[in-house]
Amino acid sequence: MMMYLKTTKQTQDRETLVRTKILNAAYELFINNGYHNVTIIKIAAKAKVSKNTIYNYFQGKSSILKGLVERHFKTGLAKNNKNLSGTDYIKFLIDQTFDEIDNHCGFLRVIYPMVFYTNSFSYLKEFLYEFTTSHMNRLEEVFEELGYDQPYDEARGLITEIDGINLHYMSVRDMYPLDEVKEMLYTRYDLK
Repeated sequence: MMMYLKTTKQTQDRETLVRTKILNAAYELFINNGYHNVTIIKIAAKAKVSKNTIYNYFQGKSSILKGLVERHFKTGLAKNNKNLSGTDYIKFLIDQTFDEIDNHCGFLRVIYPMVFYTNSFSYLKEFLYEFTTSHMNRLEEVFEELGYDQPYDEARGLITEIDGINLHYMSVRDMYPLDEVKEMLYTRYDLK
């Protein structure tokens, strides 16, 4: 009985390792070459696995992108920490957003344009909508808790501003005053 459990665990560990290798290879290739310039064969070569191995884990390149998006958004901002309240949550959201923008700009440049491909990447549009909506709802609760007259409008305004900052930074990264903009938001919400 114990041998079976150990074998199952080893199999799961190996599957996780191979899946991670494939995702990491695709991540790097997508960032450096763009999604449309990368093939399954290139991902297989980079990950040092066969093309068939990739198809054991993913249906195709779009499925790999979906796996990367899910992995990416399960860290950092995805925590949507309900334990934080008031300005602690606002600070968390701003800090995580700016960290995300600065440290993962390459990946965001890959996925954001995909939202405009209406048929092929509808899952991405739905995923980002749900992700944004969860933060929007939490922000509305926070602004209500803090006594804002129009918590919904304040939450929508901040989320919209964050989206704009994100897009602007991706467009002109080297010229964008990211630290100054973050400081402006800190001042606006009296964060320390």
